[in-house]
Amino acid sequence: MKYNQELLNKIYEQLALGNSIKSVLKDLNLSWEGFRQLMHKKPKVRQEYELAKQDGVDYLLSES
Repeated sequence: MKYNQELLNKIYEQLALGNSIKSVLKDLNLSWEGFRQLMHKKPKVRQEYELAKQDGVDYLLSES
């Protein structure tokens, strides 16, 4: 599957809500390997992934 901006935004949104990358990719029928390769090719994708992941941690911690 082609990673377009709409699909990447869905991934980032779910990560920012505290969902794991594993569950997000599984729900979208995407592979970790494909996403990992994309992050290596496109540093901006890695940057957005890390930011969304941190947002998800902050979100989960704010619930406790």
